[in-house]
Amino acid sequence: MGCDIHGVIQINKKGIKDGIITKEWETVAEGYGSRNYAIFSILANVRNYFEKPWAFISEPKGFPRDFIIEGDYHPLPDSFKWDSWDGNVYQRRDNKYWMGDHSYSHLTAQELIDYDWENIMKRENSHNILGSEDFCYFIISISKYAFKYGAENVRFVFGFDN
Repeated sequence: MGCDIHGVIQINKKGIKDGIITKEWETVAEGYGSRNYAIFSILANVRNYFEKPWAFISEPKGFPRDFIIEGDYHPLPDSFKWDSWDGNVYQRRDNKYWMGDHSYSHLTAQELIDYDWENIMKRENSHNILGSEDFCYFIISISKYAFKYGAENVRFVFGFDN
């Protein structure tokens, strides 16, 4: 039995209601979903049991206050189109996405951009982490949305299971 990550990418759809600027987060993509303890360590210090522990972006922060969660599931908009690369269909049920059962957190695209990835690349066997197809697809997805909407308006909301 291992630990897996479950998450979604959201963009902030800013709007104005009654003269007040609002934030409305929309789930636009499934996030990184492969088992890679080094990545888990970097994102949230989860499973960071390495002889030389990885520097992490943040300890788990919990779900954002404005994130919608029903039990362990995040409801998806009717317009949501699955664009998954990992095939983990067990995470999806009745247009809801399973967010795992522990160590919930979230990171903005800006936090991911600001992390010292260059230092990670200097580490032995870093190509096994940063070179994985799933992680590269995830970073490209986050970057695409960050470029279009601004890095502070894109977030990855995630949790883990056992």
